[in-house]
Amino acid sequence: MTYDQLVSVEVCVEGVEHAHQFRIWNTEPESMFVVVKETSQILERLKVGETMRMTYHTKDTFCPTRTMSTQIRHITRECDGPFRGHCIVGLNVTDYH
Repeated sequence: MTYDQLVSVEVCVEGVEHAHQFRIWNTEPESMFVVVKETSQILERLKVGETMRMTYHTKDTFCPTRTMSTQIRHITRECDGPFRGHCIVGLNVTDYH
């Protein structure tokens, strides 16, 4: 499996009732990110530098999901542009094979 096969990621966080699934933007390893609404309950639980297990969904029908350790690289609030009212959350998969 390669990074370009990743289409979405599912995040489960303690204290948040349901898992959240986000579309993956830019599947380059050094700049992969998801877009999260500023008002999302999950956003207050994500911390820069934190590493957590996330389940990735792929285009590959033979390997549709894969759970991998992922570090939160950055959380950037967007005030302008197409993601206004959202935050860009940078992801870094730390155990990709």
